[in-house]
Amino acid sequence: MLDAVGYGKLEYANYKGTALATPAVGVAYKRIGVSGDNSKDFLPFIPVIPPDLNADKLVISELLPNPQTGEEWFELYNPTNLDVSLANLKICDVLGARHCYFFEKTDTLLANSYKIYLQSRTKITLNNSGDWLELYDTADNLLTDSGGDYGAADKGISLSLFGSEYRWTKTLTPAVTNVFTDTIEVEVDTVPTAKTTSKSKVVTATKKTIAATTLPAPGQIQDAEADVKAADTTSAPVTASTIVAVVGRKQLGWGLIGLAILLVLGYICWYFRDYAKEIYDKIRHRDDSARF
Repeated sequence: MLDAVGYGKLEYANYKGTALATPAVGVAYKRIGVSGDNSKDFLPFIPVIPPDLNADKLVISELLPNPQTGEEWFELYNPTNLDVSLANLKICDVLGARHCYFFEKTDTLLANSYKIYLQSRTKITLNNSGDWLELYDTADNLLTDSGGDYGAADKGISLSLFGSEYRWTKTLTPAVTNVFTDTIEVEVDTVPTAKTTSKSKVVTATKKTIAATTLPAPGQIQDAEADVKAADTTSAPVTASTIVAVVGRKQLGWGLIGLAILLVLGYICWYFRDYAKEIYDKIRHRDDSARF
């Protein structure tokens, strides 16, 4: 049996019933009957594209929750040697007002490539006080996440994936390989004290310039703990005024001891003065008798 299907402004002399509406992009018509009425025999439907077999290998490689300037963004990375279709995948933030972004059916992530998604496109807001992202397939199966709650996010630093761990870094690398630059600053004053500021989930380092290096694994992160310890163990120099003060205190101490001894001897002489006088008189009387 032959049948003519008309939609939109197309006018076939032999079509029956109401004309079909012009299908939207990505929408097709499916026959469900043979009554001859196009509006009843054909219904619009959206073909479901099965998820890419390599979609579960995608990773959320970097996110910027609190930009110094501009807008927030996150980055996906395809570590495989094949292009991966993002059709029917969605990515959602978790904390606060949850929002999901559905990737376009034509969106593809090339092999061994990075791709960033701006907030103006995804409408996803990453909370500065803590949040994370989760990537799902068409059946709402969790494919990957951004490492859990990242906690407080300071301005201008991104949470990036190094090996299997996420770390804060001062070097932003949208759409390129992640680079680690420590976010901790250590100031050493002339007085031997060290001041440090810390951030969540970050290894400490010094204020000295650290060359930006690509880190395929977190074990390569530089540790400056020894520098901080060295600053803490530095001692102040001994000056000449310090030596004079010590010697003066010793002389004063010996003087007080001598004065105490003299006072004791004087008290003894005063207390036994009568007894001493009697002895003296007896000795003198004996000498006078012997003389005559």
